[in-house]
Amino acid sequence: DCEIGKYNSQSGQGSCTPCDAGSVAQAMGQHGCINCANGQYSNDAKTGCLSCPQGTFSTSPVGSADQCAKCGTGKYGINEGASSDNSCIDCPKGKANAVEGQDKCVDCTAGTKAESTGLVTCVPCA
Repeated sequence: DCEIGKYNSQSGQGSCTPCDAGSVAQAMGQHGCINCANGQYSNDAKTGCLSCPQGTFSTSPVGSADQCAKCGTGKYGINEGASSDNSCIDCPKGKANAVEGQDKCVDCTAGTKAESTGLVTCVPCA
Protein backbone atom coordinates (compact mmCIF):
# COMPACT_ATOMS: atom_id res chain seq x y z
CA ASP A 1 0.00 0.00 0.00
CA CYS A 2 1.11 3.53 -0.71
CA GLU A 3 1.73 5.91 2.17
CA ILE A 4 -0.44 8.96 2.76
CA GLY A 5 0.28 11.65 0.13
CA LYS A 6 1.02 9.10 -2.61
CA TYR A 7 -1.08 6.85 -4.81
CA ASN A 8 -0.85 3.77 -6.99
CA SER A 9 -3.18 3.88 -9.99
CA GLN A 10 -2.99 0.11 -10.59
CA SER A 11 -3.38 -2.56 -7.93
CA GLY A 12 -0.27 -4.64 -7.54
CA GLN A 13 2.02 -2.06 -9.15
CA GLY A 14 5.18 -1.69 -7.11
CA SER A 15 5.83 2.05 -7.21
CA CYS A 16 3.82 4.85 -5.64
CA THR A 17 3.49 8.32 -7.16
CA PRO A 18 3.30 11.54 -5.13
CA CYS A 19 0.13 13.55 -5.64
CA ASP A 20 0.48 16.60 -7.89
CA ALA A 21 0.37 20.16 -6.56
CA GLY A 22 -3.13 20.98 -5.37
CA SER A 23 -4.18 17.40 -4.77
CA VAL A 24 -3.90 15.03 -1.81
CA ALA A 25 -4.14 11.40 -0.74
CA GLN A 26 -5.44 11.49 2.82
CA ALA A 27 -5.28 7.75 3.54
CA MET A 28 -2.97 4.84 2.78
CA GLY A 29 -3.60 2.67 -0.27
CA GLN A 30 -5.24 5.29 -2.46
CA HIS A 31 -5.64 4.70 -6.21
CA GLY A 32 -5.78 8.42 -7.00
CA CYS A 33 -5.60 11.86 -5.43
CA ILE A 34 -8.40 14.25 -4.47
CA ASN A 35 -8.27 17.85 -5.73
CA CYS A 36 -8.17 20.72 -3.25
CA ALA A 37 -11.02 23.22 -3.64
CA ASN A 38 -10.72 26.83 -4.80
CA GLY A 39 -9.15 28.95 -2.07
CA GLN A 40 -7.09 26.00 -0.86
CA TYR A 41 -3.65 24.55 -1.53
CA SER A 42 -2.01 21.21 -0.77
CA ASN A 43 0.51 20.93 2.04
CA ASP A 44 4.08 19.87 1.18
CA ALA A 45 3.46 16.21 2.03
CA LYS A 46 0.29 16.18 -0.15
CA THR A 47 -1.66 14.76 2.81
CA GLY A 48 -4.16 17.58 3.32
CA CYS A 49 -5.68 20.72 1.83
CA LEU A 50 -5.22 24.00 3.69
CA SER A 51 -7.19 27.22 3.33
CA CYS A 52 -5.27 30.17 1.95
CA PRO A 53 -4.40 32.37 4.93
CA GLN A 54 -5.58 35.97 5.31
CA GLY A 55 -3.79 38.27 2.86
CA THR A 56 -3.63 35.57 0.19
CA PHE A 57 -5.90 33.89 -2.36
CA SER A 58 -5.86 31.05 -4.86
CA THR A 59 -7.18 31.53 -8.37
CA SER A 60 -5.58 28.32 -9.59
CA PRO A 61 -7.90 25.76 -11.16
CA VAL A 62 -9.19 23.24 -8.65
CA GLY A 63 -6.45 20.73 -7.89
CA SER A 64 -3.40 22.69 -9.03
CA ALA A 65 -2.33 25.03 -6.19
CA ASP A 66 0.58 24.23 -3.89
CA GLN A 67 0.71 27.81 -2.61
CA CYS A 68 -1.50 30.88 -2.52
CA ALA A 69 -0.91 34.21 -4.25
CA LYS A 70 -0.40 37.27 -2.08
CA CYS A 71 -2.53 40.40 -2.07
CA GLY A 72 -0.49 43.21 -3.60
CA THR A 73 1.00 46.26 -1.95
CA GLY A 74 -1.53 48.91 -1.04
CA LYS A 75 -4.05 46.14 -0.32
CA TYR A 76 -4.89 43.65 2.42
CA GLY A 77 -7.04 40.53 2.79
CA ILE A 78 -9.16 39.53 5.77
CA ASN A 79 -10.78 36.33 4.44
CA GLU A 80 -9.31 32.87 4.91
CA GLY A 81 -9.81 30.58 1.93
CA ALA A 82 -10.17 33.40 -0.60
CA SER A 83 -10.45 32.26 -4.20
CA SER A 84 -10.08 35.57 -6.01
CA ASP A 85 -7.95 38.71 -5.92
CA ASN A 86 -11.30 40.51 -5.48
CA SER A 87 -10.93 39.55 -1.81
CA CYS A 88 -7.96 41.93 -1.56
CA ILE A 89 -9.13 45.33 -0.33
CA ASP A 90 -7.49 48.72 -0.92
CA CYS A 91 -5.98 50.24 2.21
CA PRO A 92 -8.32 52.96 3.49
CA LYS A 93 -7.39 56.64 3.71
CA GLY A 94 -4.92 57.24 6.54
CA LYS A 95 -3.29 53.82 6.12
CA ALA A 96 -0.79 52.21 3.75
CA ASN A 97 0.85 48.85 3.08
CA ALA A 98 4.23 48.35 1.38
CA VAL A 99 4.36 44.55 1.86
CA GLU A 100 2.50 41.89 -0.14
CA GLY A 101 0.30 39.30 1.56
CA GLN A 102 -0.82 41.31 4.59
CA ASP A 103 -4.05 41.03 6.59
CA LYS A 104 -4.10 44.71 7.58
CA CYS A 105 -2.73 48.10 6.60
CA VAL A 106 -0.55 50.28 8.80
CA ASP A 107 -1.62 53.65 10.21
CA CYS A 108 0.32 56.63 8.86
CA THR A 109 2.75 57.93 11.44
CA ALA A 110 2.68 61.45 12.87
CA GLY A 111 3.63 63.98 10.18
CA THR A 112 2.55 61.73 7.29
CA LYS A 113 -0.75 61.18 5.46
CA ALA A 114 -2.56 58.96 2.99
CA GLU A 115 -5.31 61.02 1.38
CA SER A 116 -6.48 58.31 -1.02
CA THR A 117 -7.09 54.57 -0.80
CA GLY A 118 -4.75 51.79 -1.92
CA LEU A 119 -1.49 53.55 -1.07
CA VAL A 120 1.83 51.75 -0.61
CA THR A 121 3.36 54.47 1.60
CA CYS A 122 2.21 57.52 3.50
CA VAL A 123 3.58 60.85 2.33
CA PRO A 124 4.88 63.73 4.43
CA CYS A 125 2.36 66.41 5.33
CA ALA A 126 2.94 69.63 3.42
